[in-house]
Amino acid sequence: MPQIALVKPAAGATLAFSQREPDGQIFPTRQEIRAEVTGGDGYAEVTFALQRASRPGQLELLGTDDTPPYRVFWRPTADLAPGDELTFIATVNDLRWHVVSTQIERVKVAPTATAFGIRGATVPAITAAPPAAASLRVGELLTLTVAAEGTGPLEYQWLRDDAEIPGATDAALA
Repeated sequence: MPQIALVKPAAGATLAFSQREPDGQIFPTRQEIRAEVTGGDGYAEVTFALQRASRPGQLELLGTDDTPPYRVFWRPTADLAPGDELTFIATVNDLRWHVVSTQIERVKVAPTATAFGIRGATVPAITAAPPAAASLRVGELLTLTVAAEGTGPLEYQWLRDDAEIPGATDAALA
């Protein structure tokens, strides 16, 4: 069974970003988010996500890597609030029903004059989520509804057991 540890950045770290200017174009630098996986047979994928303290319960997908070293390179979005604490989450899946997660908390971004992302753009945030659990009688219909705000157009995709439900791409699922 695989085990996972986030090794970069450290919990409580403050990430500093600068910029580089190749050929007259200005690009903000990125930070490596890296996990180490032990155990298992060496075949796995690691999914990285981010949670902001200002948006509890909402995750932002950073990416997936299926080859060691397991890592993604990240830079903040334009709407990251100064001083917002971040939690980075890494989940390893060996594709044999073994899934393990770890996280590091209290990560911050150092103040900088560097612009990130598209000015004025906002990462979608869920404003109304469906219930985590529901009790139904046999034959009773359940409609799940979600609402989100952010720079659009926004797209929806409902999942069941980590798989996309074909055609379930509206804000409501019956």
